[in-house]
Amino acid sequence: MNDPRRNKLNMYVSVDELLLASVTITNKIVIFAALFSVFHDYIQEIFAVSGEQDRDQKGVTKSKKAIRDALIAKLEMVTRKSTGYASGVEDYVLLQTVRIASSQLKAMADADLVKKVEDLVKELTPKLPVLAGYNIVAADLDALMVLNADFKSIYTVPVGMKKTKKQLTEQLDTLFDKADVQLGKMDDQVNTLYDTDAVFHSEYFKKRVLVKLAKRYRALQMLILDIETGLPLKGAIVKMAMKEGSNGMKAVGADLVKNVKKAGKTGGINANNMAAGEYIYEISLGGYVTATGSFFINDGQMTTVTVRLEKNPS
Repeated sequence: MNDPRRNKLNMYVSVDELLLASVTITNKIVIFAALFSVFHDYIQEIFAVSGEQDRDQKGVTKSKKAIRDALIAKLEMVTRKSTGYASGVEDYVLLQTVRIASSQLKAMADADLVKKVEDLVKELTPKLPVLAGYNIVAADLDALMVLNADFKSIYTVPVGMKKTKKQLTEQLDTLFDKADVQLGKMDDQVNTLYDTDAVFHSEYFKKRVLVKLAKRYRALQMLILDIETGLPLKGAIVKMAMKEGSNGMKAVGADLVKNVKKAGKTGGINANNMAAGEYIYEISLGGYVTATGSFFINDGQMTTVTVRLEKNPS
């Protein structure tokens, strides 16, 4: 999606949020609920198509190769060091897992490479205390899992399911055109409230103004893992909010919009264009102890956070 489209979508979202909070006023207009429902659906469709466009059209082949190469390089480093440990203590079971040539890794099928990483992390996580003497720390396994998750998210997309750039662009063209028509109808209805609800009328048309957004950037990449196995946890619910006092924020509560995301099958979440400052988070998943913590976001930089969840005591 290009910048003008992102600017327009931002305007749509601003209008949508205002209307969701103003149903007691808009309900005075008989047909407004139906108009707004269609407009709201268009916004959701635009997000879905633009997400597909981002996944499929940004040099997938090139990105896949770059991530695979980085994954293999990291894997080689970890296996080389852990081979030294396994050989030294004569742990022949572990040695069978970690002793693997670079040529073998490069020849592996994508699925086999991903499985190799998952098995290795599961095997090495409980041994981190003794592996520290060989300069293998939790951060190494975390980095391996982040790369593995990124690689898996690319190679598992079926080629036959991908749409061409032209198809996705045409689909977005149609959705934006329909949303604009619907918005025009809503404008006409809100204008009928000029005399009776002047404050709402004014606020609505302020939201209708296009504001140029800054260029998007990836602000946060978070990975949620099982503390025992080191494997990603799909479906974890992540709630985030800016911490009180950070960047002028007065309070954290009902007046602050929380960012709620659900971890995908690779255990990760991403967020773009977050304001600089300190954030608090809460992560929950059935069968696990809820985790809380904080992280910092800096302008124009990506923050990486790894959280390990403990299982609830049985």
